[in-house]
Amino acid sequence: MEKELLRVEELTVKFRTYNGEVTAVNNLELLLNENETLGIVGESGSGKSVTSLSIMGLLDEATSTVTGKALFKGNDLVAMKEKEKQHYRGNHLAMIFQEPMTSLNPLHKCGNQIIESMLIHTDISKADAKAKAIELLKIVGIPAPEQRFNEYPHQMSGGMRQRVMIAMALACDPQLLIADEPTTALDVTIQAQILEVLKELRDRLKMGIILITHDLGVVSEVCDRVIVMYTGKVVEQGLIREILDNPKHPYTEGLIAAIPNINDQKGELSSIDGMVPQLDEMPKGCSFHPRCPYAMAICKEKRPAITTIENDRKVRCFKYSTEEETEVTT
Repeated sequence: MEKELLRVEELTVKFRTYNGEVTAVNNLELLLNENETLGIVGESGSGKSVTSLSIMGLLDEATSTVTGKALFKGNDLVAMKEKEKQHYRGNHLAMIFQEPMTSLNPLHKCGNQIIESMLIHTDISKADAKAKAIELLKIVGIPAPEQRFNEYPHQMSGGMRQRVMIAMALACDPQLLIADEPTTALDVTIQAQILEVLKELRDRLKMGIILITHDLGVVSEVCDRVIVMYTGKVVEQGLIREILDNPKHPYTEGLIAAIPNINDQKGELSSIDGMVPQLDEMPKGCSFHPRCPYAMAICKEKRPAITTIENDRKVRCFKYSTEEETEVTT
């Protein structure tokens, strides 16, 4: 039987700006089990990274407000005090950030950055921490790990820096790993290697992984289930194969159609017209209706509820629901 690892309920994130308060994530719900990979997909501005940062407790409390629950094995991460959040981040949760060159400190050797969290959060000796760090570098596929331990970030390629970030994230044996665009700016060969590393580590350590990306092709390689987000809301979720084979929401259709197809003789790339609206310029009604090829009159006036259409398959669209959204919106 699958063991529940993380349950997010009614997660809402608001930011205070010069133009007033804006909602970046709106009543988000998700479930992640142990040894499972959940993909969160959407364009830039859809709320993916804000979701991950709010779960990790890394948003600035001076400019943001987070409500709802993020229950990690029953413990609410949102309600925790900062000191307790730091304990969980060091011992149970870990995150791989988008840019390894800016996430790694250029003034410190990579090995020292890996062992730092071990020395802070565990009772391990420095010698044992170094041995574990070298083993982690080996596990993530870095050649000559003893030598690389003593190198600086600028001495490594983008792919190796990303592997160092993965090794740092795994230093304290986390049960939940959040990977935010882990293959951005890497060539396709290195992308495939990084994704394979994540799959192997998930199975070996029985971790739960949340993979955040704009690339459905990446999601199809490693994820069991997927959540599609748009303007801070879940618009579709379900098993990855069901969604790729039979997308229900027009936005998901557009994302899948935009994946390059090697068998397309015309050589034309599909795209979704328009852009993701600014948080302080949300259209009335369904936020996707200005870009939607199927938009109806009701879409311009009301906001659809998310509806369960089959098994765990959910979609937020008036093609499947005529109810007005009941959640509080801004």
